Amino acid sequence: MSNFEERRKDERIALIQEVDCESDSGKFRRRLVDISVGGMFVDCVLPFPVGEIATVRFRMPGAPELTQVTGRVVYVQVGIGMGIKFLDLKQEDRLRILDYAQRLSPKPMPVVGKAENIVRLKVNLPVTVMGSERGGARFADRTTLLTLSKNGACIRSTRNLEVGAPVHLDAPDGSRLEARVVWSGAEEIGLQSLDLAKAMGIEFLE
Repeated sequence: MSNFEERRKDERIALIQEVDCESDSGKFRRRLVDISVGGMFVDCVLPFPVGEIATVRFRMPGAPELTQVTGRVVYVQVGIGMGIKFLDLKQEDRLRILDYAQRLSPKPMPVVGKAENIVRLKVNLPVTVMGSERGGARFADRTTLLTLSKNGACIRSTRNLEVGAPVHLDAPDGSRLEARVVWSGAEEIGLQSLDLAKAMGIEFLE
């Protein structure tokens, strides 16, 4: 884990909106990022170099105008994406992000112990999911684990995945787990994974 990730205390949530990133190294548009009032993580195969200054433009849900903010690339995960620290976020945009996070995110639950008489737990945990889309293109996305059950989970994703497709998950504890797609929606994907709950420290009791 990078020093920046260790220092970041602001809640980060998934933003499924068009996001434009531009710097001296180039520009691109993505649809899924993780955002907080301190910055964002942008999924991209060819991230900007660490230390580069970038301009980011996006629209918060319900906002009348685009948010434009300058940021610095503070860490890079090769082939996955980059973390950008905001440098000049306006107060009104900060409040919009805070409001969106409050409306979108469930209260994080302590992921430890036993779950009695519970079929599905609501969680809010970062994971990395890797696999192939229907056309064969490989991907590695940082995303959010939304719910956890005895035999699987629901994650936030806009990927076009075929039911039955194998994927791998990198859990917060550092373990890499095998999973299989059991359903695919517009912004969420259901996965079957017999080992995920155990890796999260949850024991579902009958």
